[in-house]
Amino acid sequence: VSGYFFPTVRADAILTSPSAIPMLGDLMRETVTPLLARAMTKRTVEKMFEPREVPEQFWREFPLQLGYRPSQLRASQEETTMMAAAARRLSPHYAAIACPVSIIAGEKDAIADPGRQSAALHHSIPQSRLQVLRGAGHMVHYSASDVIAQAVLAAPATQRQSRVPTRGVAGEAHG
Repeated sequence: VSGYFFPTVRADAILTSPSAIPMLGDLMRETVTPLLARAMTKRTVEKMFEPREVPEQFWREFPLQLGYRPSQLRASQEETTMMAAAARRLSPHYAAIACPVSIIAGEKDAIADPGRQSAALHHSIPQSRLQVLRGAGHMVHYSASDVIAQAVLAAPATQRQSRVPTRGVAGEAHG
């Protein structure tokens, strides 16, 4: 589902960069940043869902208040700061993905440009299928959950079941 796969300049990374400064970032997270986050929440969420309306259930049930905690603000700011470096490090390896991949993006995504991100990912992965959905934005998993479910169900059963053992927290193998 729509995302950030290739490094680009991100306005949110620029805006949160002062929070990475030792001591200043800690001070900001304990004082002004929670207030700014509260003030920006409504518009930020609306932008994520554009061009659609934010579902009432989202406003009612999503725990927005938890995002204003200093620890959560720090985690969010750290993730935002490292996204470009991670995309830079991972993107050269996309062509090596050999399994079928479904990429689903909203044509009106104002957060992750579908042309610069999802379409570019599609061109990088030989076994990929791209669906850019008309009238959908960044939160395509809300506006077109049926399309996502169909893509999962259409994947070959052998691709849906992991055959590679994974490591649990304590190091034991699971499979």
